[in-house]
Amino acid sequence: MFQRLFSPGKVSAPVQRRPRRVLFIATYPEEVASTRFRITQFFPYLEKNGVSCTLSPLLSANFCKEFYKKGALVRKVLKLFWFSLRRFWDVFRSLGYDIAFVQRESHLIGPPIVEWIISKIMRRPIVFDFDDPVFVSYVSPTYGKIGSYLKMPQKTGWVAKLSSHVIVCTHFSKVYAERYNLNVSVIPTVVDAEKFVPKARQNPGELVIGWIGSFSSAYHLKTLTGVFEKLGEKYRFVLKIVGLGCKFHLKSPNIKVLNLEWEKEREVSDYQSLDIGLYPLFRDSWSEGKMGLKVIGYMAVGIPCVCSPVGDHVRFLRDGENGMLASTEEEWIEKLSLLIEDGALRERLGRSARKTVEDWYCLQRQAPRLLEILKSVAAGRVPQAMAELSHPSEPVSQARKNVGDEASR
Repeated sequence: MFQRLFSPGKVSAPVQRRPRRVLFIATYPEEVASTRFRITQFFPYLEKNGVSCTLSPLLSANFCKEFYKKGALVRKVLKLFWFSLRRFWDVFRSLGYDIAFVQRESHLIGPPIVEWIISKIMRRPIVFDFDDPVFVSYVSPTYGKIGSYLKMPQKTGWVAKLSSHVIVCTHFSKVYAERYNLNVSVIPTVVDAEKFVPKARQNPGELVIGWIGSFSSAYHLKTLTGVFEKLGEKYRFVLKIVGLGCKFHLKSPNIKVLNLEWEKEREVSDYQSLDIGLYPLFRDSWSEGKMGLKVIGYMAVGIPCVCSPVGDHVRFLRDGENGMLASTEEEWIEKLSLLIEDGALRERLGRSARKTVEDWYCLQRQAPRLLEILKSVAAGRVPQAMAELSHPSEPVSQARKNVGDEASR
């Protein structure tokens, strides 16, 4: 029954037209990183090469901010109902497109009804893309366990099975997706190397250590509070925090804390304003499947970053060559102290980091790969699955074991 229900529907013969039309169905608006970096930054290249792109996010920018704040539950439910009705309009709109490109999921909660109708009844091919390991269950910081239950992480596999092609950004997710679909490609989450560029600091005498993220990852940064306090006993520096969404205080008088809201217009300049980037993570199944977009951002603007050795960035960040890795509090203090004291070391690691991005982890390298997938699916061909050109840091058997352990929980 499951096999019949979630196998891809018979796809209608593609309409031969120019340009090809793709309906990009996303959970979040462009203000959210997953939509911006997995979809809309590719639009200029795709449009230039004969693909007409239409974005349809479930949530508006204003409601997205409101939705992840506590309180006003009744108003949120009513608004979400309205957005759900609009989402079902995409089912009928899909008939006017060659491909439905689903980023993460068509809806935040419940089974993949929209995807099923598009594939089975409308007979439109689906290209399914997910960046974070959305198949991993986790407790929502806003809605708790009930939110995790309603989200139905198992639907990721169902949508993968309905799809003509699946795109993931990590090998951890690739192992999972291949359980349901053999046509899986790895396209890492990248930045535009012509926008994220190194830039001379306006105030070179003031050393700035920074973290750029969102409220959902605030608890990761807070694990470094003790590290900052101990560094403040030896050094004076600015700690720039962007997008945390809550207060952050330190006792040390030697550390000036700048706690800023994230703004799209300031995104690139915030990265460029740093001397050292931070990417702390807990070691859990969710973090193991993370791509490390912050890491890519730091590297693209030519600054060294210190990261936890958790997630897919360990495949391309080499400790002491194009960045640094730290696990314990002592290692964080040691690595950050080295970078604070040695400007030449920061410059050397930053140059190497920039080259890593230029070689593979940038829009200029990945956009042609996405175009090829869309062209193949629109033409009714099965695109050749494309793996990322990097060497795994762990045996594939170990990656499969990690995913298997999580799926059995």
